Amino acid sequence: MKDRLPQLRGEIKTKAQGAVSGIYGISSQLSKEEIETLVKMLLRKAAFTFRVPEKVCLVYFTFVSANNIFRKRVGIFANEIFALLLAQQWFDSSKKSSEGVGDYAASFNPIPPALIALIATAVECALRCWESGTYRSISFTDHDFAKVYRRHSKSLARFEAKQPANLQQLCRTLWVDAWYVRHLLYMSCEILMPLSGRALAGNLPPADENEDEDLDDADFEAEETGDRD
Repeated sequence: MKDRLPQLRGEIKTKAQGAVSGIYGISSQLSKEEIETLVKMLLRKAAFTFRVPEKVCLVYFTFVSANNIFRKRVGIFANEIFALLLAQQWFDSSKKSSEGVGDYAASFNPIPPALIALIATAVECALRCWESGTYRSISFTDHDFAKVYRRHSKSLARFEAKQPANLQQLCRTLWVDAWYVRHLLYMSCEILMPLSGRALAGNLPPADENEDEDLDDADFEAEETGDRD
């Protein structure tokens, strides 16, 4: 498994690159400046990981004012891109490497938080490719993204510490959603409705206690008040 991790990173990054445009509205109909602004908003405190990112709302590829109806972001790590990438990478029964439907299937129910962190890291890499408003390739290596992976892992650990039941529900829901998407994808069906929503390889650099955090108390308050679908 460890020998395949560089290949795995390449595969999940490629799939993330293919998914971010449709899910986050990075479209040729947007100007370079609009794409740059959108990506900056999505990357700010990992807004892209939320089911409803704060102050990021696309309606027919146009920006809504910052005073839009989404006054707070909701759905920690519940963006639909997680279930989509899980289905594409780990739940494709036509691939020998799809551990989610093979010998390691039991390890994916519920989805491990480490895997959620890896997907978030790959999506962040894919979005960073658009940071300038035009696409440029960025290498997805543990050297370049270990700190990002660690940041998402820290957010999930904090989620578990504050709201263990909600994290457990998320991990179970992602497993169900991944199977749902898998059946849609591999039965040539269209995804018609939004969904509720392995660690990086190698020797990671030592953690920095002063690293930024993505989640605030308001994020957990939104979970407690039942804003998660």
